[in-house]
Amino acid sequence: MFVETPISFVPEKQFPHLNIKYIDLNEIGQGGPEIGKLLINDILVSKHLFGGPFLKDENFIYLPIYLKSFFHKGFKIAKVDFKTFEIEMLGNFKNLINLYKIDKTFIYYFTDLDGTLSNKIIK
Repeated sequence: MFVETPISFVPEKQFPHLNIKYIDLNEIGQGGPEIGKLLINDILVSKHLFGGPFLKDENFIYLPIYLKSFFHKGFKIAKVDFKTFEIEMLGNFKNLINLYKIDKTFIYYFTDLDGTLSNKIIK
């Protein structure tokens, strides 16, 4: 069984009436997480770069978004409406975000590749 991580995830997934695809993937440093542009149904969502893996519910996808500014560099969780492409940023900056579970209230994620540092945030 293939377990997706920020370093190795499936770059395209098809759902009924929904196609989610990463393009122009690159590593952040050697052996680091991969980030790329996000397409939903072949439409570019934004100029931002996104990592994986993503989680999906009825109306949104949740995925790491890579942000770089003068003061900060790292990932936040992006909540993307896959009908309007509106993006909401959730949480604080992290060096790594590995999303692994979603329920009606929370998004669960690890902040390390070993899966030992677990966190959760309200959707």
